[in-house]
Amino acid sequence: MFRASVAVDPSFLEQIERDSIQHWLWGSFDMLSGDDKSTWYWLAARGGRLLYVPDARATTMVAKPAVRRALANIRRWSGNSLRHGWRAFKLGPQKLGWFCWYSLLDQRLAIWTVLVGPLFALLAVCAGRIELAAAYLLWVMVSRLCHSAIAWRHGRRLSAFYVPLQIASDWVNSIIKAWTLFHPAKQAWLNRGARRLDAQKTGASPRLRAAAAHYLYAFACGAMVILIGTYTRFVPVVSEAPLFLDDRPEGAAVPRAPLGESSPGQVVLFGTDALASGGAPPPGQASLPSGAIRQHSVAVAAPPPHSSR
Repeated sequence: MFRASVAVDPSFLEQIERDSIQHWLWGSFDMLSGDDKSTWYWLAARGGRLLYVPDARATTMVAKPAVRRALANIRRWSGNSLRHGWRAFKLGPQKLGWFCWYSLLDQRLAIWTVLVGPLFALLAVCAGRIELAAAYLLWVMVSRLCHSAIAWRHGRRLSAFYVPLQIASDWVNSIIKAWTLFHPAKQAWLNRGARRLDAQKTGASPRLRAAAAHYLYAFACGAMVILIGTYTRFVPVVSEAPLFLDDRPEGAAVPRAPLGESSPGQVVLFGTDALASGGAPPPGQASLPSGAIRQHSVAVAAPPPHSSR
């Protein structure tokens, strides 16, 4: 509901009839749906007062509850939230209030934080740490069971499908949001006559911009996997970094412990050694003149492990 002074404002009507988004990659494109977000953005941008009615009840009817329609709805809702939410976020907390402003920020951060757990479990399985993946699966089942139990308060019933549907909804929603974040100009509204609006095919260099969007999406996903793997040490980036950061010049001598001293591991050294003047060669070798160069190979074996008892 809107006040009459707002409903007859020409700019308010223009915001609803022809709302557009300005994107750094895709340029300006019209919105296919999301008129509710267009109206509250118009009010928030002009310092209007928005009132939330907590006791209002709404009933939604789904004609064809199919998987394809559900995924399309998630893509439409998520796309509208991302497209409208970013421009509202730029209004700042002074106009929106700190809670609303933080909620818009959380919408973008939750895209990636929800995927941290499943990526961690997948990396744990690849690293052979099955117990960590099982622990995470147990945590997901318990936490989503508590989350799904809220449905008992509204519907007065529980179903065995609530928990797996809640898990699939969270993960699929994040994946779709991550894709839509880089492809916001492609829109579809299947429950309104299968309307579609693909602004990616318009403008200059559509293939080049599409390739840039694909690259950014793949780069963001790859960077997230590397960050999680590095933090959990499932991807040995830090441990193997010294192999590429060693600035020792080629041909430099490898340091070795003197003969008779223990070494932390087995080291085999090949090189030359000068016999000191008056030094005696090892038993079983012929005597060489003083100062002669003797080719040798020395193997230093690791000491046996010491018992802590």
